[in-house]
Amino acid sequence: MFSMHFALMTIANVIGSLLGGVIADVLQVVFVMPAEVAIRWSLLTGAVVFTIGLLPLFKLRTTVPQIEPNHRESYKPSSDSPNDNLKRNLILIFHFSFASLLIGFGSGLVIPYLNLYFANRFDSSNAFIGLILSLGSAMTAVAMLIGPLLVKRIGKVRALIVFQFLSIPFLMLTAYTTSLTLASIGFLIRQALMNAGNPIQSAVAMEVVADKYKGLANSVNQTVFQLGWATMGPVAAGLVMTFGSYWGYAYTFSITACLYVCSSTYYYFVFGKRKLAEE
Repeated sequence: MFSMHFALMTIANVIGSLLGGVIADVLQVVFVMPAEVAIRWSLLTGAVVFTIGLLPLFKLRTTVPQIEPNHRESYKPSSDSPNDNLKRNLILIFHFSFASLLIGFGSGLVIPYLNLYFANRFDSSNAFIGLILSLGSAMTAVAMLIGPLLVKRIGKVRALIVFQFLSIPFLMLTAYTTSLTLASIGFLIRQALMNAGNPIQSAVAMEVVADKYKGLANSVNQTVFQLGWATMGPVAAGLVMTFGSYWGYAYTFSITACLYVCSSTYYYFVFGKRKLAEE
């Protein structure tokens, strides 16, 4: 379920990104609109589509399983269900959040500046950069759909670790290559492998955390990831400005690789021994 959700969201992002540019160009050329007006109408179109997407959410309802009166006394929660002890769940949330924080730090060093990386190191055109970023999202969607197949073979935690560790050589290839072709290949494969683990991590979190704390777990996890992302921008910019477009990006990508290794290793030692559903 999580893999399908993330894949559909990624595909929708690809389509939306491409349509946003197409709508703006069509309005500018066909209707002879100024560039800023065409972009404004493109953004308004996206806002309308976003609003329409909210409507099905109002149909969602929380349902509680009904227990027949004659079975209430004999009913017992499954022994596999997560313990709802507050301390236990807060500890689990901390472990998930710390791993996400490390990933957020690493991503914040690299992801926001990928367009500048291709532009500064290879003098790539805007059209090529837009194409390569869209292809990266498309490959991510495919990898997310493949993820469940790997989960069935080796389990959730191991599948997540495999995806993350396999992405690191391609991250290092992107960091040190001077070939646009190799950089593009490295970026695409790293993007797909690293992001393929996101729905698996969400599934693990929702499985081991008790129902009453799942909202808190998701909120904290997202918050610390965004915190890591937000705080590393000045660091990445400083490295590139100090060491230039080659070594500056090489250092930022290398630091990101180290953070990914630390996060994956920590995650494995904390959750690798747990027995999860369907494993």
